[in-house]
Amino acid sequence: IEKISPQEKVEENISETQEVATNKLNLADILLKISTGAVLADAEIIFLREQDTAAIIDLVTTLQTSLSKKILLYNFIAAVYYEIDAKEKTIIMLKTALAIDDQDDLILKNLGYVFYTQGDFVKAFTVLRAVNRKDFMVCELLKKCAHTD
Repeated sequence: IEKISPQEKVEENISETQEVATNKLNLADILLKISTGAVLADAEIIFLREQDTAAIIDLVTTLQTSLSKKILLYNFIAAVYYEIDAKEKTIIMLKTALAIDDQDDLILKNLGYVFYTQGDFVKAFTVLRAVNRKDFMVCELLKKCAHTD
């Protein structure tokens, strides 16, 4: 009979508990949680990062919530992708939000900024010009984009 120290048993149980928690994560539940303004745990954010954008978009469209909350949800997911430097996924989420409301200043600012950080100054300039309420950041980025031609 193998002897296992109490410390080894504790460490084994902790790792098993973490695996079970990760396996129980559900994309629909996480999206619903975000739409209500709840804070996500680190494991939920990591799980969200790994999900396919098409699956996320499909689930968001089925959520029984307002269009403005869906826009904010897409923006939050875009921010999650931006943090891990997944710019294409970030752009997909922001463009999906713009499909709901093509005049949403928050989404336009964020999309323009992403294009700017990618060095696509023409797209950045075009998107940022569409912002209705231009703040100092938008004005500064517009100047920088205009001077790169």
